[in-house]
Amino acid sequence: MKFQVFQPHPFLSGIFRNYIVQQGIFEQEVSTILSAKGVGAILFPFNQPLNSRLLHAHHHFYNELAAEVYDQPILIGNNLVGNKATYLGSINMIFLVFQATGIHYLLRGENAQVTNRAVAFDHLHLPPIFQEAQDRLWGVEDGEKAVRLLESYFLRYFSVVAPPKWQHDLGMVAHHIERTHGQVPVHLLAKKFRVTPRALEKSFLRQVGTTPKEYSRVMRFKAAMQYIKMHPGTTWLDIVATFHYTDQSHLIREFRQFSGYTPARLFGEDVAIDQQLYLNM
Repeated sequence: MKFQVFQPHPFLSGIFRNYIVQQGIFEQEVSTILSAKGVGAILFPFNQPLNSRLLHAHHHFYNELAAEVYDQPILIGNNLVGNKATYLGSINMIFLVFQATGIHYLLRGENAQVTNRAVAFDHLHLPPIFQEAQDRLWGVEDGEKAVRLLESYFLRYFSVVAPPKWQHDLGMVAHHIERTHGQVPVHLLAKKFRVTPRALEKSFLRQVGTTPKEYSRVMRFKAAMQYIKMHPGTTWLDIVATFHYTDQSHLIREFRQFSGYTPARLFGEDVAIDQQLYLNM
Protein backbone atom coordinates (compact mmCIF):
# COMPACT_ATOMS: atom_id res chain seq x y z
CA MET A 1 0.00 0.00 0.00
CA LYS A 2 1.35 3.41 -0.98
CA PHE A 3 0.81 6.29 1.47
CA GLN A 4 1.02 10.03 0.86
CA VAL A 5 0.36 12.71 3.47
CA PHE A 6 -0.68 16.26 2.59
CA GLN A 7 -1.22 19.29 4.80
CA PRO A 8 -4.48 21.23 4.54
CA HIS A 9 -4.91 24.79 3.36
CA PRO A 10 -4.31 27.19 6.31
CA PHE A 11 -7.99 28.17 6.29
CA LEU A 12 -8.93 24.52 6.90
CA SER A 13 -6.19 23.71 9.42
CA GLY A 14 -8.58 24.16 12.34
CA ILE A 15 -10.90 21.53 10.86
CA PHE A 16 -8.58 19.00 9.23
CA ARG A 17 -5.32 17.64 10.63
CA ASN A 18 -4.07 16.30 7.32
CA TYR A 19 -5.05 14.32 4.23
CA ILE A 20 -3.82 10.76 3.75
CA VAL A 21 -3.91 9.11 0.33
CA GLN A 22 -3.79 5.31 0.18
CA GLN A 23 -3.34 3.47 -3.10
CA GLY A 24 -2.65 -0.16 -3.87
CA ILE A 25 -3.72 -3.26 -5.76
CA PHE A 26 -4.70 -6.43 -3.89
CA GLU A 27 -5.29 -9.60 -5.88
CA GLN A 28 -6.51 -11.35 -2.74
CA GLU A 29 -8.57 -9.96 0.11
CA VAL A 30 -6.41 -8.50 2.88
CA SER A 31 -7.36 -7.17 6.32
CA THR A 32 -5.93 -4.43 8.48
CA ILE A 33 -6.70 -3.31 12.02
CA LEU A 34 -8.19 0.14 12.43
CA SER A 35 -7.33 1.05 15.99
CA ALA A 36 -8.99 3.82 17.98
CA LYS A 37 -7.34 7.18 17.32
CA GLY A 38 -9.59 9.73 19.00
CA VAL A 39 -10.35 11.59 15.76
CA GLY A 40 -12.73 11.05 12.88
CA ALA A 41 -12.15 11.15 9.14
CA ILE A 42 -13.92 11.27 5.80
CA LEU A 43 -13.10 8.58 3.28
CA PHE A 44 -13.43 9.60 -0.37
CA PRO A 45 -12.75 6.92 -3.03
CA PHE A 46 -11.34 8.20 -6.30
CA ASN A 47 -10.65 6.85 -9.79
CA GLN A 48 -13.04 3.91 -9.17
CA PRO A 49 -15.41 2.65 -6.44
CA LEU A 50 -13.74 1.09 -3.40
CA ASN A 51 -14.16 -2.64 -2.84
CA SER A 52 -13.88 -2.84 0.93
CA ARG A 53 -15.61 -3.79 4.15
CA LEU A 54 -15.46 -2.04 7.50
CA LEU A 55 -15.80 -4.45 10.41
CA HIS A 56 -16.28 -3.95 14.13
CA ALA A 57 -13.68 -5.62 16.34
CA HIS A 58 -16.30 -8.16 17.35
CA HIS A 59 -16.94 -8.88 13.66
CA HIS A 60 -20.32 -7.20 13.34
CA PHE A 61 -20.86 -5.04 10.26
CA TYR A 62 -21.62 -1.40 10.79
CA ASN A 63 -25.36 -1.15 10.14
CA GLU A 64 -24.90 1.89 7.92
CA LEU A 65 -22.36 0.14 5.68
CA ALA A 66 -23.89 -3.15 4.63
CA ALA A 67 -22.55 -2.75 1.08
CA GLU A 68 -19.04 -3.85 0.15
CA VAL A 69 -18.48 -1.51 -2.80
CA TYR A 70 -18.43 2.17 -1.88
CA ASP A 71 -19.20 4.77 -4.50
CA GLN A 72 -19.74 7.74 -2.19
CA PRO A 73 -17.96 9.44 0.71
CA ILE A 74 -18.07 7.83 4.16
CA LEU A 75 -17.92 9.80 7.42
CA ILE A 76 -16.02 7.80 10.04
CA GLY A 77 -16.87 9.23 13.44
CA ASN A 78 -14.59 9.46 16.46
CA ASN A 79 -13.71 5.80 16.87
CA LEU A 80 -13.33 4.54 20.44
CA VAL A 81 -13.20 0.81 19.68
CA GLY A 82 -10.98 -1.39 17.55
CA ASN A 83 -12.21 -2.14 14.03
CA LYS A 84 -11.07 -3.94 10.93
CA ALA A 85 -11.14 -3.13 7.24
CA THR A 86 -10.74 -5.57 4.37
CA TYR A 87 -9.62 -4.59 0.89
CA LEU A 88 -9.74 -6.27 -2.50
CA GLY A 89 -8.76 -5.09 -5.97
CA SER A 90 -7.59 -1.59 -6.84
CA ILE A 91 -7.67 0.79 -3.86
CA ASN A 92 -7.61 4.56 -4.29
CA MET A 93 -8.88 6.52 -1.32
CA ILE A 94 -8.38 9.78 0.53
CA PHE A 95 -8.77 10.10 4.29
CA LEU A 96 -9.50 13.66 5.35
CA VAL A 97 -8.43 13.44 8.98
CA PHE A 98 -10.31 15.78 11.30
CA GLN A 99 -9.02 17.82 14.16
CA ALA A 100 -10.72 16.79 17.39
CA THR A 101 -13.62 19.22 16.90
CA GLY A 102 -13.74 19.10 13.09
CA ILE A 103 -16.82 16.90 12.74
CA HIS A 104 -18.72 19.32 14.97
CA TYR A 105 -18.18 22.07 12.39
CA LEU A 106 -18.99 19.83 9.43
CA LEU A 107 -22.29 18.67 10.88
CA ARG A 108 -23.06 21.91 12.72
CA GLY A 109 -24.21 19.89 15.70
CA GLU A 110 -23.51 17.05 18.07
CA ASN A 111 -20.31 15.19 17.25
CA ALA A 112 -21.48 12.35 19.52
CA GLN A 113 -24.19 11.31 17.04
CA VAL A 114 -21.53 9.69 14.82
CA THR A 115 -19.12 8.42 17.50
CA ASN A 116 -18.22 4.77 16.79
CA ARG A 117 -20.18 4.91 13.55
CA ALA A 118 -19.39 5.04 9.87
CA VAL A 119 -22.10 6.80 7.90
CA ALA A 120 -22.57 7.29 4.16
CA PHE A 121 -22.77 10.95 3.16
CA ASP A 122 -26.25 10.56 1.66
CA HIS A 123 -27.53 9.92 5.22
CA LEU A 124 -26.08 13.15 6.58
CA HIS A 125 -28.17 15.72 4.69
CA LEU A 126 -25.13 17.73 3.62
CA PRO A 127 -25.11 20.07 0.59
CA PRO A 128 -24.93 18.47 -2.89
CA ILE A 129 -21.49 19.96 -3.57
CA PHE A 130 -19.88 16.90 -1.97
CA GLN A 131 -21.62 14.56 -4.39
CA GLU A 132 -20.39 16.83 -7.18
CA ALA A 133 -16.86 16.49 -5.77
CA GLN A 134 -17.22 12.70 -5.69
CA ASP A 135 -18.45 12.61 -9.29
CA ARG A 136 -15.39 14.57 -10.43
CA LEU A 137 -13.03 12.34 -8.43
CA TRP A 138 -13.89 9.34 -10.60
CA GLY A 139 -11.93 10.98 -13.41
CA VAL A 140 -8.77 11.53 -11.32
CA GLU A 141 -5.95 8.98 -11.03
CA ASP A 142 -3.24 11.01 -9.28
CA GLY A 143 -3.52 11.21 -5.48
CA GLU A 144 -2.27 14.77 -5.10
CA LYS A 145 -4.60 16.08 -7.83
CA ALA A 146 -7.50 14.28 -6.13
CA VAL A 147 -6.63 15.94 -2.81
CA ARG A 148 -6.45 19.44 -4.26
CA LEU A 149 -9.71 18.98 -6.16
CA LEU A 150 -11.45 17.77 -3.02
CA GLU A 151 -9.99 20.52 -0.88
CA SER A 152 -11.41 23.17 -3.20
CA TYR A 153 -14.92 21.96 -2.36
CA PHE A 154 -14.30 22.05 1.38
CA LEU A 155 -12.88 25.56 1.08
CA ARG A 156 -16.14 26.59 -0.59
CA TYR A 157 -18.24 24.88 2.07
CA PHE A 158 -16.44 26.15 5.15
CA SER A 159 -16.02 29.68 3.80
CA VAL A 160 -19.81 29.90 4.14
CA VAL A 161 -20.57 27.88 7.29
CA ALA A 162 -17.48 28.24 9.49
CA PRO A 163 -17.85 30.74 12.33
CA PRO A 164 -15.58 33.81 12.00
CA LYS A 165 -14.22 33.24 15.52
CA TRP A 166 -14.03 29.93 17.38
CA GLN A 167 -14.12 31.47 20.84
CA HIS A 168 -15.69 28.38 22.40
CA ASP A 169 -13.80 25.74 20.43
CA LEU A 170 -12.39 22.98 22.64
CA GLY A 171 -9.64 22.03 20.22
CA MET A 172 -7.07 23.54 22.60
CA VAL A 173 -8.29 21.26 25.39
CA ALA A 174 -8.14 18.20 23.14
CA HIS A 175 -4.65 19.19 21.98
CA HIS A 176 -3.49 19.53 25.59
CA ILE A 177 -4.84 16.06 26.39
CA GLU A 178 -3.03 14.61 23.39
CA ARG A 179 0.22 16.44 24.16
CA THR A 180 0.19 15.16 27.75
CA HIS A 181 -0.70 11.60 26.65
CA GLY A 182 -3.98 11.71 28.55
CA GLN A 183 -2.25 11.98 31.93
CA VAL A 184 -4.06 15.06 33.29
CA PRO A 185 -7.17 14.37 35.43
CA VAL A 186 -10.41 16.01 34.30
CA HIS A 187 -10.68 18.29 37.34
CA LEU A 188 -7.20 19.69 36.63
CA LEU A 189 -8.08 20.18 32.95
CA ALA A 190 -11.16 22.11 34.00
CA LYS A 191 -9.09 24.25 36.35
CA LYS A 192 -6.48 24.96 33.68
CA PHE A 193 -9.11 26.10 31.17
CA ARG A 194 -11.19 27.93 33.78
CA VAL A 195 -14.42 25.98 33.50
CA THR A 196 -16.24 23.63 35.83
CA PRO A 197 -15.70 19.88 35.29
CA ARG A 198 -19.40 19.49 34.42
CA ALA A 199 -19.32 22.28 31.83
CA LEU A 200 -16.15 20.85 30.31
CA GLU A 201 -17.66 17.36 30.00
CA LYS A 202 -20.88 18.66 28.44
CA SER A 203 -19.15 20.84 25.85
CA PHE A 204 -16.45 18.25 25.12
CA LEU A 205 -19.08 15.58 24.43
CA ARG A 206 -20.85 17.90 22.01
CA GLN A 207 -17.76 19.03 20.12
CA VAL A 208 -15.45 15.99 20.27
CA GLY A 209 -18.00 13.19 20.57
CA THR A 210 -16.82 11.70 23.83
CA THR A 211 -15.96 12.73 27.39
CA PRO A 212 -12.56 14.18 28.36
CA LYS A 213 -11.87 11.04 30.43
CA GLU A 214 -12.57 8.68 27.54
CA TYR A 215 -10.59 10.87 25.16
CA SER A 216 -7.67 10.80 27.60
CA ARG A 217 -7.77 7.00 27.63
CA VAL A 218 -7.56 6.92 23.83
CA MET A 219 -4.70 9.45 23.77
CA ARG A 220 -2.75 7.35 26.28
CA PHE A 221 -3.34 4.24 24.16
CA LYS A 222 -2.31 6.12 21.01
CA ALA A 223 0.88 7.38 22.67
CA ALA A 224 1.69 3.86 23.86
CA MET A 225 1.17 2.49 20.34
CA GLN A 226 3.47 5.11 18.87
CA TYR A 227 6.08 4.47 21.57
CA ILE A 228 6.06 0.73 20.87
CA LYS A 229 6.41 1.46 17.16
CA MET A 230 9.45 3.67 17.80
CA HIS A 231 10.98 1.42 20.52
CA PRO A 232 10.41 -2.18 19.38
CA GLY A 233 12.54 -3.68 22.17
CA THR A 234 10.49 -2.24 25.01
CA THR A 235 8.77 -4.52 27.53
CA TRP A 236 5.12 -4.43 28.59
CA LEU A 237 6.18 -3.51 32.11
CA ASP A 238 8.01 -0.51 30.66
CA ILE A 239 4.80 0.54 28.90
CA VAL A 240 2.80 0.13 32.11
CA ALA A 241 5.25 2.36 33.98
CA THR A 242 5.81 4.94 31.24
CA PHE A 243 2.12 5.55 30.58
CA HIS A 244 0.87 5.07 34.13
CA TYR A 245 -1.36 2.06 33.64
CA THR A 246 -2.40 0.50 36.94
CA ASP A 247 -0.87 -2.86 36.04
CA GLN A 248 -0.39 -5.18 33.08
CA SER A 249 -4.03 -6.36 33.24
CA HIS A 250 -5.13 -2.76 32.87
CA LEU A 251 -2.89 -2.36 29.83
CA ILE A 252 -4.34 -5.51 28.24
CA ARG A 253 -7.94 -4.36 28.80
CA GLU A 254 -7.25 -1.00 27.20
CA PHE A 255 -5.56 -2.56 24.18
CA ARG A 256 -8.43 -5.02 23.76
CA GLN A 257 -10.96 -2.19 23.67
CA PHE A 258 -9.05 0.15 21.41
CA SER A 259 -7.55 -2.36 18.98
CA GLY A 260 -9.47 -5.62 19.45
CA TYR A 261 -6.23 -7.44 20.37
CA THR A 262 -4.00 -7.95 23.36
CA PRO A 263 -0.63 -6.13 23.15
CA ALA A 264 1.27 -9.38 22.75
CA ARG A 265 -0.87 -10.53 19.85
CA LEU A 266 -0.98 -7.10 18.26
CA PHE A 267 2.79 -6.77 18.06
CA GLY A 268 3.92 -10.38 18.36
CA GLU A 269 2.15 -11.86 15.36
CA ASP A 270 1.84 -11.03 11.70
CA VAL A 271 -1.13 -8.73 12.19
CA ALA A 272 -1.60 -5.90 9.71
CA ILE A 273 -1.77 -2.69 11.73
CA ASP A 274 -2.63 0.69 10.27
CA GLN A 275 0.68 2.14 11.44
CA GLN A 276 1.03 4.65 8.62
CA LEU A 277 -2.38 6.01 9.46
CA TYR A 278 -1.52 5.86 13.13
CA LEU A 279 1.52 8.05 12.84
CA ASN A 280 -0.52 10.72 11.08
CA MET A 281 -3.87 10.65 12.89
